[in-house]
Amino acid sequence: NERTVLAFLVVLLAARLAAGAVLIPPWQGPGGPQHVFQITLIAGGYPLQSSAEAALVSSMYRHGWWEHYQRPRPSIPPKTFLEGPAKVTEVRGAPGGPLLFHVMAGAAFRRAGIGDVERQFWWLRFSSAAMAMLTFGVLYAANRLTFGLDAGLASAAIVALQPQFLLVSLSANPDAAVVLLGALMWLAAALVLTGRSVAL
Repeated sequence: NERTVLAFLVVLLAARLAAGAVLIPPWQGPGGPQHVFQITLIAGGYPLQSSAEAALVSSMYRHGWWEHYQRPRPSIPPKTFLEGPAKVTEVRGAPGGPLLFHVMAGAAFRRAGIGDVERQFWWLRFSSAAMAMLTFGVLYAANRLTFGLDAGLASAAIVALQPQFLLVSLSANPDAAVVLLGALMWLAAALVLTGRSVAL
C-alpha cells in the first residue's frame, strides 16, 4: 500500500508539473525575467547587454507577458524592460541577490553553448521541476523517518498538490534550489533526531 500510494503521488506530481509547463506561459514565475537576464549576461550568448535585453523582451512580447498582467499589449514590440505599460524593474544593479545561482547557471550555459535566452529559460524551468521531484522525495523520507508512515505520506500528498509549490517548481529562478536545500537540511536534522549519523 505504501508503494502504491507513493507511486501515485509521484506520478501525480510529475503530471501536474508537465501540465503546468504547458499551461503556464513563460516568464510568469516570480522574478523570471530579472534572473534570466543576469544569467544570460554571465553566459555571454549575446555580444552586448542591450542585445541580450532586447532578445529577452522580445520573447516576453511573443508570450504575452503584458496581457497576463492585465495591461494592453504594446503596439510596437519593446526593446527594453522599461518600455510598455507594465515595466520590469530592478533588473540592473539590484543589491545582493542570488549571485551564486546566477554564476553557476551562467557558467553551465556557457560551457554547454546555450546562448539563446528562450532555451535558457526552458532549461531553467526543467531544472526547477527536477529539483521539485527531488524535494518531494527528500521531504517524504525525512517526515517518514521522524513521524512515521502516515505523516510521511500526508506530507508527500501536500507537496504534490500544493499550488504554490507547483509555481515555484516551474520558475526560472533560484526558488526551487532554495526549497531543495531546506528539505535537505530537514533530512539532516531528522537523521540526527532519530539517532542516525549524518555528515554536514
